[in-house]
Amino acid sequence: MQTPEPDGKSDHKRVNPPKPTPDSNQWLEFLNLGWIFAGTLTLSVGGGAWLDHHFKTAPVFLLLGVLIGFVGCGYSMFRMVKNLSTNESEKPPK
Repeated sequence: MQTPEPDGKSDHKRVNPPKPTPDSNQWLEFLNLGWIFAGTLTLSVGGGAWLDHHFKTAPVFLLLGVLIGFVGCGYSMFRMVKNLSTNESEKPPK
């Protein structure tokens, strides 16, 4: 059994975790991507189904809603990746 040193310090070094920087939280934006996809597809497909029901034109607006949803999801991902790559390229080299 180890006994503490007389000054109260042990021989174990305390390792402090790195402090978060504004740059370290950039990748956390991608955690929202699932919610963005789900919301975009739900609204566009749901809107298409409602329009089909309202105008009796099944499945025209539903398919249009699916297409708009996928385009919206792709645009959201493109915008996130572009924003992240722009921020990465502006960083000074280490």
